[in-house]
Amino acid sequence: MGMTDDIDRAWKLFVDAHSAYVAARMDLFATGGNSGGHLVDALRSPGQRPAALELLEFLPEAESRAYLAELVALASWVHGDILAARHLIGRMDREWVMGRIDAVVVSMLDDEESYRRFAELYVELGGDLLSSHLRRCAEHADPEVREIAADFA
Repeated sequence: MGMTDDIDRAWKLFVDAHSAYVAARMDLFATGGNSGGHLVDALRSPGQRPAALELLEFLPEAESRAYLAELVALASWVHGDILAARHLIGRMDREWVMGRIDAVVVSMLDDEESYRRFAELYVELGGDLLSSHLRRCAEHADPEVREIAADFA
């Protein structure tokens, strides 16, 4: 068996696996398995999270809104998933996100790193949220959190 045969075999395995994946995704949507607690649980599970994030790419924007809190959490603390979570938040209706995200963020503020990650997220989103968040940082009792306001000013 030569190199070409190995490549042909590997390519066929890849194509077959992709076809099985597409069929499974279609079945999941057909059975309503993309809704409710399964997806929330999957977003919270490191082993299932990549599949859940990918599935959210296929949901209509309005349906993905139900997962804003989970995506905001991922956009701030799960380093391997920050970009995917931020991308999915960016797909949502901007006005809808801007009207809701700060309440979600405030409930998740914990330590200096969370304040910093949310400042980064607000930079990406634009608008007035960053200035509001930086005021919150500047008024914080922890000097490391206050430093964030200067870093982003």
